[in-house]
Amino acid sequence: IVDGKDYCTLVTCTPYGVNSHRLLVRGKRISYVDLDDRLSEEIHVLPMFMVLVIAIILYMVVSLIVNKFRKRGYY
Repeated sequence: IVDGKDYCTLVTCTPYGVNSHRLLVRGKRISYVDLDDRLSEEIHVLPMFMVLVIAIILYMVVSLIVNKFRKRGYY
């Protein structure tokens, strides 16, 4: 316990099934304002990431189609 701080500590055991070691994970409370700011930043990054993922998937699909036509002798 730390005066003036709002911490939460998770105690867990590792490795799974053996449980010979302990891990302590400490978190601190953040305000909802900070959380809202972080989420709004992530929302702006998400569309760019989705466009990149869609572009990569389209490239892979077109590459597969072109390779099938090449193997059949169309090109």
